[in-house]
Amino acid sequence: SNLEFHQRENVGTLPTFKFVTKTGTANVSTRAATMLSVANDMNLAAGVDNAANIIIELSDTADAYIEELANCARQFPISALRRVGWILENFAETGSLSELKLISNQSDAQLSKLSKYNSYSGHIDTDWSLDINTRIEPDV
Repeated sequence: SNLEFHQRENVGTLPTFKFVTKTGTANVSTRAATMLSVANDMNLAAGVDNAANIIIELSDTADAYIEELANCARQFPISALRRVGWILENFAETGSLSELKLISNQSDAQLSKLSKYNSYSGHIDTDWSLDINTRIEPDV
């Protein structure tokens, strides 16, 4: 198994926190930045099912993260926010997603695809302006 590294152009502007390790500290992507990064290119997370697993597991916390997602969303394509919102709404136990839906609906962007590598299916979730062109079966 090979380890691959990917870098975002704006990585220096994404929110991080200090994570204490055995030998010091490391800057780690926040929950919201990680969710959006994974949703931006689900194949980098080993496919849509695994990407959904990551997003669902990151949402399983008492800490509020919806506002952080809303603030961080502007640094990603709107399709990433739409995918995260749809996954949270359909597979996670979470609070209100109305702030995220508002951002999604205010975007001038055309319809987004759940899987950016698949063709449009015509099965549209109008709340998220998202073509549900693949099936997601999370393990969590």
